[in-house]
Amino acid sequence: MTRSAIQAAMRQQQANGKTLWAEIEDLAERNVLPPALREWAHEIRDGANPAAHPKDGEQVTREDGLELLALAEALFEYLYIVPADITRRRARSKAQDAS
Repeated sequence: MTRSAIQAAMRQQQANGKTLWAEIEDLAERNVLPPALREWAHEIRDGANPAAHPKDGEQVTREDGLELLALAEALFEYLYIVPADITRRRARSKAQDAS
């Protein structure tokens, strides 16, 4: 689930590439993702592979899932929540200046 959500987020950010790896790299090269979040996005991609492409005897643990979810939440905070907070702050500041 986190891997799919990350790929959806990359595409909403206008990522180019035929694979999730390429999409992450594209956003990193265009400075949409800073280096740490690039690494986190790849960690989610890699960590979710056993769930996306299961092999005999390989499982994703609850702990793995919770870690990947926490990484995804941080990435979404950076891509969506922080920009929205900045927009709200600027609108409030602009309204106060106009008063």
